[in-house]
Amino acid sequence: VGSISVPDRAAAIERKLIEEQAVIDAATVALIFGDPTGASAVLDVLASGAVGENLTAVIGQPDWPESLLGRPSSQGVLIARAPEPQLDMIGERFRARFGRAPTEAAAQGFDVVAVAAGLARSGATINRQSLTAEQGFKALTGLFRFRPDRSVERRHVLYRVRGGQLEVVQEAGAGS
Repeated sequence: VGSISVPDRAAAIERKLIEEQAVIDAATVALIFGDPTGASAVLDVLASGAVGENLTAVIGQPDWPESLLGRPSSQGVLIARAPEPQLDMIGERFRARFGRAPTEAAAQGFDVVAVAAGLARSGATINRQSLTAEQGFKALTGLFRFRPDRSVERRHVLYRVRGGQLEVVQEAGAGS
């Protein structure tokens, strides 16, 4: 397990990845974060085969733009995203009030209030036991549950980039 911080320019990114070849070649999964320009440079180096000979999966950010998804080096990248149709439930009201589409952070804020209101409406006491119930909650941002260790488990749709489009690999809530 390793972490590599890469510079902003494409040529510098390629040099840095080649310098860190031993770390990258030891990895089986690559997580790519950052701006689309930097991400595309990393993807290009990985796709060239110069590094990452043992990679079995490359995972990208959920907010990558279509221009990045359409790059040949992006093909096969896995991306997890909140189920889109559920965000539309508050989209119109949010757009009318704030003049823009809701972000995932805004939807998560809505979810927090909705969970508390739902528990209160059902007559449940809002405590650790009710919040960490095994069945979890269905919300705008997808299925999730609060774990006893205070982490949050979220169910997202898993996509693979194919032909510049996101192809569903696994629906939210499927699997274990």
